[in-house]
Amino acid sequence: MNNTLSGMVSIIGDTEQITDTFKKRELVIKTDEKYPQDVSFQFANDKGALLDNVTEGENVTVHFNVRGKESNGRHFVNLDGWKIDVKDNQELPVHAAKDENDLPF
Repeated sequence: MNNTLSGMVSIIGDTEQITDTFKKRELVIKTDEKYPQDVSFQFANDKGALLDNVTEGENVTVHFNVRGKESNGRHFVNLDGWKIDVKDNQELPVHAAKDENDLPF
């Protein structure tokens, strides 16, 4: 299943070394919806390098898997990012509006 979510990057975390074999990096985006949400993704191990070329304020689409696990009777859910697409942030050119007195007749 291919899950994607788009929004503006608000936080890019530093790499956290959790164990000898596991490290992660957090990315938070603010969705562009009627009721915007701040959504946190985890980029694990070598996937953390995908965030090296992303900056805060950019519009992105994150591809992710939903991961769940149980530990000591508690259940946890992570959104594990595996790909990130940076959208073209350039604005379209705005055409100069003509003055209504500037009619061709």
